[in-house]
Amino acid sequence: MSVAYFIVLDKEDVDFDPFVNGKAIAHAFDDLESFCKLHQLKTIEDFHSQDVSDFIEELDDIEMPEQDEAWFSADEGIEWVASLLTKLQLEKPAFASPEICDDLNEYLDVFNNAKRAGAKWHFELDF
Repeated sequence: MSVAYFIVLDKEDVDFDPFVNGKAIAHAFDDLESFCKLHQLKTIEDFHSQDVSDFIEELDDIEMPEQDEAWFSADEGIEWVASLLTKLQLEKPAFASPEICDDLNEYLDVFNNAKRAGAKWHFELDF
C-alpha cells in the first residue's frame, strides 16, 4: 500500500477530473516540509483537512469530537504551487525529482480548473 496526498473539492459536479497521483509528494513529505518552512511557504499540512476517523479502524470505544473541514480557495492553491515550483526550479534540491514536479503541475491544473468552477479544496491523505 502506498501513501498519497490527493485533492478533495467542495463540489462534486465539476466538469474535470481532480485526480492527481500524489504519491511522489507523499514520499518526499519530510524534504518538502523542510524546504517549504525554510522558504517561508505554507506546507502541505497547512492545506490538509481530514476527519481523524478516516485513520482509525475501530471507533466503537472511542468518542471522537466533531471536526469542521477546512476549505481553501483555488487561488491559495495556485499561489502555493507556483511559488513552490519556482523555488524548486531555482534551487534544484536533490529531492526534487521529475515525479514531484509532475505531481505539483497536476495540482496546479486542478487548482486552475477549480477556480473556473468556483470550487474550494483541501488535501486528504490516502493510505
